[in-house]
Amino acid sequence: LVDIGKAMVKKCGGVPLAAKVLGGVMRSKKDKQEWLSIQNSQIWELPDNENEILPALRLSFDHLPSQSLKQCFAYCSNFPKDSYIGKDKLIQLWMAQGLLQPSRGSSLMMEDIGDVYFNTLLSNSLLQDVQMDKYHNIITSCKMHDLVHDLASSVSSSECLTTEASKMNDISENIRHLSLISSTDNTVIQKTTTKGGQKLRTLFSKVAVPVDVLVSFKCLRVLNLDSSGIKELPASVSNLKHLRYLDISWTNVKRLPDSITELFNLQTLRLWNCYRLEEFPKEFRKLISLRHLYINNDEKNRSWMPAEIGRLTSLQTLPFFVLGQDRGCRIEELGCLCNLRGELKIYGLEHVRGREEAKKANLFRNSNMYNLKFHWSSGREEVNYGDEDVLEALRPNPNLKGLAIENFEGANFPLWMMMMTSHMSLLVKIELEDCKRIQRIPTLGQLPSLKVLTVRGMSNVKCIGAEFYSPSNNDIISSSCTGTLFPTLRKFELDEMPSLVEWLEAVAVGAGVVFPCLDVLCVGGCPQLKTMPGHFPSLKSLYLRGHMLAKMSSKKLISSLSTLAVEGAVSSELKELIENNLSLRDLSIFKCADLTCLPDALQSLASLEFLDIRECPNLTCISDLR
Repeated sequence: LVDIGKAMVKKCGGVPLAAKVLGGVMRSKKDKQEWLSIQNSQIWELPDNENEILPALRLSFDHLPSQSLKQCFAYCSNFPKDSYIGKDKLIQLWMAQGLLQPSRGSSLMMEDIGDVYFNTLLSNSLLQDVQMDKYHNIITSCKMHDLVHDLASSVSSSECLTTEASKMNDISENIRHLSLISSTDNTVIQKTTTKGGQKLRTLFSKVAVPVDVLVSFKCLRVLNLDSSGIKELPASVSNLKHLRYLDISWTNVKRLPDSITELFNLQTLRLWNCYRLEEFPKEFRKLISLRHLYINNDEKNRSWMPAEIGRLTSLQTLPFFVLGQDRGCRIEELGCLCNLRGELKIYGLEHVRGREEAKKANLFRNSNMYNLKFHWSSGREEVNYGDEDVLEALRPNPNLKGLAIENFEGANFPLWMMMMTSHMSLLVKIELEDCKRIQRIPTLGQLPSLKVLTVRGMSNVKCIGAEFYSPSNNDIISSSCTGTLFPTLRKFELDEMPSLVEWLEAVAVGAGVVFPCLDVLCVGGCPQLKTMPGHFPSLKSLYLRGHMLAKMSSKKLISSLSTLAVEGAVSSELKELIENNLSLRDLSIFKCADLTCLPDALQSLASLEFLDIRECPNLTCISDLR
């Protein structure tokens, strides 16, 4: 196989993309005859004038394992060259075209098949340049190389067309997928006189489409008016009975017509950044096929959360859920949504009346939910809070990667949180904010995947000690604590902790290696803090607010900083820290009252690019920084 492979590499003509794509094809070929078949393919011998597409790319397309996957690849030509393509968006568009049908008896959802198809195109280098989510765990978008885009355009040319809106009347009857662009700011689409528009399955338009034109496309499955400038979605949109995908993001639409609830086949509704949108239709629950709802999570949108969302039993994407006391707004609505996945933020948990009611959400079964936020309203005046029972019953699935808890008024976190090390080992990000009655932060030091930790506004916590790093009994560190603690943590933010007196150094409580990967540390709003650790071997960015530098032990051990921002530091301590970190690039100094002259060490900061000094009233001398 090596000799055959070398011969095929020569046929790639020194083009890296061709070799890479060819490698994607060959990785699944184990038999010598298969390799010979590709080596001897007539595609390599096409004359130059017939070979505008690289042979290796054409071979990769021809060897895709199914016709539906080939159609999915061809559909990518609807996106402009060199543009990022959202992974979920792409899969939902494929789904709308009916290209992701599970085989009979299969338990896979269409989205799962789309994920397989996407990964196949990626492994064959037909998609590339992936971007990841904030947990660096899930692919969010990708690009298509220009030469690969040419291939997609070539194989889809009979059905896909990108043209200026002014040329819309010239489209062929064979065109099924149309992308309209505007060459001028005042392009106006006229009613099409061809029969082609009546057979369209996809319309992407960056210009406003007149109502009479829009409703004439009765076979549309995809209508993408993102950034098109439309101000109104007509009631006649209900005539598009086959519509499965609707995107009106970044438009000035003020309301969705009530008739939109008659789109019984609608699977995806995208409403990103529709800042003028005022309400949802009252009968929103009738969209029984809806699987994905996208809308900004802001206070205005949360104020008109549609009732009886639990009737949308196919729903998988729901950015937020707002609880209330009215029927149709209670926690049991979530219990009906067994297919929810991705992110979900739950607001108004003070409306949940105890453990049994909270159990009806049944979040534990949502194994594809990777990010959860639990939010109680602030400023409550209850005497007997039921928050502990409610949060205990809202235990999420162990697959969770992100957890945020805000305004929790229980005195103790539930058992599942105190045992996260053993039950929630996939957690990447944790945010604990304004849990004002909590006295103890959960044990987090042995979470193997934790990268981001925020602890803010926990005004009753007085000590961060042994239990923070590892499970302990009567403050005796367990033997398991002798290994690496917080092994993957990259960012730690500790803020607004008015009662915090001490944050113990991990080595002081018998630990082994601690914070080996910590890049960013932010500490502020801790007026009573007397001591905090100073051993962070990989620290690159340090932000200290409110005289925190004086509390840090072993400052000499911090020597790898590239960014330093301090507020209220004593000049001698600041001088010492700067002298130990001569690779600084960004330096900010705020409110240092005794600072009269900048440290001489600044002259040695050869890499310094940014210097910001503010509110240092006694500063009278600035060294020669040349």
